[in-house]
Amino acid sequence: MIIRQMANKISKISWFCFLS
Repeated sequence: MIIRQMANKISKISWFCFLS
């Protein structure tokens, strides 16, 4: 699903920001 893909991208970006 498109929504799931977007949520996955957002979670990845937020994880990168969190770890940075």
